[in-house]
Amino acid sequence: MLRTERLNKQLGGFSLREITLEVSPGDYYVLLGRSGAGKTQLLELICGLTTPDSGHIFLDGQEITNTKVQQREIGLVFQDFALFPHYTVRENIAYPLKVRRLPKEDIDLRVRHAAEEMNITHLLSRKP
Repeated sequence: MLRTERLNKQLGGFSLREITLEVSPGDYYVLLGRSGAGKTQLLELICGLTTPDSGHIFLDGQEITNTKVQQREIGLVFQDFALFPHYTVRENIAYPLKVRRLPKEDIDLRVRHAAEEMNITHLLSRKP
C-alpha cells in the first residue's frame, strides 16, 4: 500500500498543500487535473525525485520519505517518450531490470508478464 500524509511542497509561487492519499495494492488510480495543478510534482515526490518540505510517504507500512530514489522501487513514466529508439520493446522493458543486475531468467519472466498485462506481446521484437 502507498500512503501519503500531509505532504507539502513549495515551488516558487506554486505549492502542494496537505496532500493525503492512500493507494491499496492491486488498485489503479488516475490523477486528473488541469495543466499546472501539481500532478507531476506529486508523483515526483512519491518517487523520490524531489523531497517534500513536510509530510510523510509510506510504502507497505515503511516510511520512505527520505529514502533514496534508487531504493524506493517505484517507477514513474513521463508523458514524453523516454524510450531507447535503438532498443526493441523487449529491451526497453528489460533495461531497468538489467541495471539492477537481476538474473536473466527473472528478467525474461518479468518482461513476459508485463507484456501480457499490457497486451503487447506481439510488439516485443519491434523498435519503438
